[in-house]
Amino acid sequence: LARTRLSRIVRRILHISGSAEMVHNHVRPKLTGRMRMILLLAVATTALWCHATGSESEAPHSSCSARPNDARCQEEEDVDSAYLQVHTVQGGVTSSMLGKAASAVTKGAGSLSPPQRVWVLLGGWCGLACLGFIQRVRYMDVASGKDESSEHLKLLARADANIALAHEQDQAHKEVLMDNWGLAFRAAFFIMLSATPAMMPDVRDWFHLMTYDTTYTAVLILWTMDRTIGKSTAAAWDAILGTVLSFFFMFIISGFFPGGVHEGDHEGFTGHHVWYIGMAYFLITVLGMLYLNFPNGVRVWCLSYHMANMMYFLKPKPVGSPAIFSEGFHISLKGQMFGYCLITVLATGLSVIAVSLPTPKSSHRAALEKAAATKGEFCTLLRSLTRIYLGEFATDASNVFVRVQMYRSRLVANLQEMQSDVTFSWWEHFDRGSYVDVRHMLGQHVEMSRKLVSGVEAIESGLASQLGTDVDKRANLIKEIREPLLAMEDSMLKLFEQVVEGTQDGMVDEDEAKAMLESVSKTEADMLNFSKTFRSTCSSLSDESFASRHQAFKDEYKVVFVILTMAREITDLANHLAKREPAERSNAFQVAKGGVSNFFAGTMEESHLAFAQRNSISLLLCFFFGYVGNGSLIPPYTADIATNASLLLSNFVGSALQKNMGRVQGLVIGSVIGRVIHALLSMSDCSSSVFGVSMVVTIGVFSCISFYLFMSSETFGFTAYLFGGFGSMVILSDCSEHENTSAAYLAIVCATLCIIIMAGVDLAMAPSAAEDASEALFSFMRGGREAAVSLLENAKLPDGHDSAELASALEDTKRSAQEAQ
Repeated sequence: LARTRLSRIVRRILHISGSAEMVHNHVRPKLTGRMRMILLLAVATTALWCHATGSESEAPHSSCSARPNDARCQEEEDVDSAYLQVHTVQGGVTSSMLGKAASAVTKGAGSLSPPQRVWVLLGGWCGLACLGFIQRVRYMDVASGKDESSEHLKLLARADANIALAHEQDQAHKEVLMDNWGLAFRAAFFIMLSATPAMMPDVRDWFHLMTYDTTYTAVLILWTMDRTIGKSTAAAWDAILGTVLSFFFMFIISGFFPGGVHEGDHEGFTGHHVWYIGMAYFLITVLGMLYLNFPNGVRVWCLSYHMANMMYFLKPKPVGSPAIFSEGFHISLKGQMFGYCLITVLATGLSVIAVSLPTPKSSHRAALEKAAATKGEFCTLLRSLTRIYLGEFATDASNVFVRVQMYRSRLVANLQEMQSDVTFSWWEHFDRGSYVDVRHMLGQHVEMSRKLVSGVEAIESGLASQLGTDVDKRANLIKEIREPLLAMEDSMLKLFEQVVEGTQDGMVDEDEAKAMLESVSKTEADMLNFSKTFRSTCSSLSDESFASRHQAFKDEYKVVFVILTMAREITDLANHLAKREPAERSNAFQVAKGGVSNFFAGTMEESHLAFAQRNSISLLLCFFFGYVGNGSLIPPYTADIATNASLLLSNFVGSALQKNMGRVQGLVIGSVIGRVIHALLSMSDCSSSVFGVSMVVTIGVFSCISFYLFMSSETFGFTAYLFGGFGSMVILSDCSEHENTSAAYLAIVCATLCIIIMAGVDLAMAPSAAEDASEALFSFMRGGREAAVSLLENAKLPDGHDSAELASALEDTKRSAQEAQ
């Protein structure tokens, strides 16, 4: 019976999707059997409910042999005929088939009950998820092909940082603009998709009956969607984990004390005893989330729900009050936290799908593209610096040098983005197969490139300070070392390109290893020739003693030493890759062990303790003010103050005043604008289709603008982030014919009071910008001293120290000093 039923469903899917000829003409042989099966099941999910609804809406009937003229029987015979024509076709299901299937489902939607409509929506969600997965697999290793420059322009850019800088800035501006608008439109579309229940009043009523709050769908998408699949998946995981933790916390306490604090006795405990136990439990869970090393996204989503849940738990209620959570260690499908978990999974899934369709935005692909881009940028940078050192820009040296410094800053920024993409690419492929080797080698490329950039900075520093060598002696020196230097530069950059190309596929084969070793030998020979030529020339132009040579050519020695050190870094990595040693793979036990130990890593660091202290005091004060209320202005047991504070948690580094001004602008203005838009939408009939359509269109436009600002503006990105999130929650709130002005006023008061409390705690406890600048400078000096001692004693940097760390300390010093001014 099950097999017959399934075959009937498949035949109906083919009938809904079109004729046999259409299926045959749109066959997709590139899709594997597994992909075709996943896509077929996705269509079956939606078509199944339409088929089931049609069966349930009609009266029972006997076999078709007894009713040969019945229209339903004739339809099934036609479907069977179509099935027989195409059952041997080998191909895939196309998007046009999906469109016709969706059209057929829409035609029969009027006969669906609200739960069945929800299942149809879930089926569509599953179909989109399957399509997103297929696209991710298909495009994982495919280059984007964004660079449309001519070969002549590329050739010029290889040797001149001026041309390369202008060319790449123009390309980057166009790409970023298009990417930001593209992501904004994707976010808007999927937010509109998540808001479709607003167009169906009976479905909206069903969500209310199940106590499922859908006002969080837009903010979940806005706050978890990022530029790539990897980053979006990581943010989605944080949101899901935080929501599940909040559900777990409430499940435990409600298991022992169903309903929370009641007026009077409660299963042998008085209400006061339950209150004390609940308050202790609240403090333990909140402080644990803040002091343990949870990702900040997990903290935000967990505590935002947990604050409201515990406010309800600690509120004295009459005995027999209806349960809104799972109680007595039994999971209730109508429990509010179960609904939040379900909505979070669906909304965050849509945010991942948004960056997967139609063309995936992959961290893995971005890392591979940036590896190729940074390879070319470093080669251009080194060639330009070499030409400056050799005096080829004598007439315009200062302007060229400034552009070279700008180009180096661009390379540093690209390496930072690449490191982020390499890290988050794990969320796309989970290090399966050869991807673990690719990710490991790309990480090595970033590490080596950062060391090379440090060498470039050292050369820039030497050239900026004006080399103090005698003009005539330097002219003779340059004349002698020019050819050996250019030969060494050419060989080391060719080896560098080979090394980068070898890291991109995660595997160095025998031919590549042999070619690398040959290039290493040539580079080392050129290094030796250049070094000998430099020493002999310096000796011939000065006395034979080392002291006299050093005194005459000390600035030249610095530059030559850095160049040779950079060449040695490249040859060392090439020798390492030529050994073809596989990357270490972690088993499930090691991953689990590392995850548990991560919760305690860095918990005793001063910066983490300061963050936990400030935010724990802020959250507890907000909870206290909401619990006791403030006369008629703020009713007792108001959770909005603490909930807003939880959503505003951040690891922001910088001025507390700047951070809190951004909070005021984003939260208050977003809430007010959202309230105004909601009032305008509510002027129409709340049960009409006009309200539903206008609601969906408005939330789409609002989300598109706020998300674009968030992606595009460094100055106002944080404000737009909060503006879009809090505004969307208000817009998606329940419609009413008469706007509740008291509730709107209360929301604004709670938002303002929340920010006042957090700003006051930050200003009272956070160090000033001048103190931050001093601490960052001392940190840099301590790190520099440890590095210098280790270099002199062991000829290497100490463990855990690198140039990037020292540079970061200097950047912190500069930023804090600017804020202090």
